Amino acid sequence: MEKVKERTMTELDFHRFAHEIKNPLAICSGYLEILSKNKKAKVEDYLKIVEKEIHRSLNIINDYSKNQFMKIEKEEFDLTLLLEEAVGEYNNLFQENNSRILLLEQESHYLTGDYQKIKQVMINLLKNAYEAKSEKPLLVVIQIITYKEYYQILITDNGIGMNKKELEKIGTEYYTTKEEGTGLGIPYCKEIIIRHGGNLFFQSKKNIGTRIIITLPK
Repeated sequence: MEKVKERTMTELDFHRFAHEIKNPLAICSGYLEILSKNKKAKVEDYLKIVEKEIHRSLNIINDYSKNQFMKIEKEEFDLTLLLEEAVGEYNNLFQENNSRILLLEQESHYLTGDYQKIKQVMINLLKNAYEAKSEKPLLVVIQIITYKEYYQILITDNGIGMNKKELEKIGTEYYTTKEEGTGLGIPYCKEIIIRHGGNLFFQSKKNIGTRIIITLPK
């Protein structure tokens, strides 16, 4: 497995911080927009999500102020519960836009890692899938495959996909196919997974969809 040395805050880390702080704000913006347009929306549920995302923003800012933005603090946790929480934050937003997230796994799967950092990775990847939807309804399927020494998380979507050239460059810092993208989300996700002793890579076909494969040691 690749290894990444611990280091102090750099200009790149600051750019990543700016990218990560945009994610919870984007979720808040999405739900507030739904509430402003749909009076029958689940107001209480959506406001709870907005409140949670505001707290997540404050935690990111707190980590940055303490120069701990990339620090990994490990504890044992339930990976399935983490995925359920990440899906829950985007599920209603998907449904409001004729899309769906399907989490296949129901059993508990325990591993040791940084709960918040891995959750940020999952939210990043779900956000990317949502933004890469095509004209057809988007379906994202998440499942956990258990091996003797590690877990494999598969995230499969039927979005716009990537061609061979895009697939080769994905994960390169500052490379993006989005008009307003920074090209820092995927490199950040990959570094977090590598710091956990795992790996993250993509399989994709243009106009068919993308599969993200994450490995994490138990």
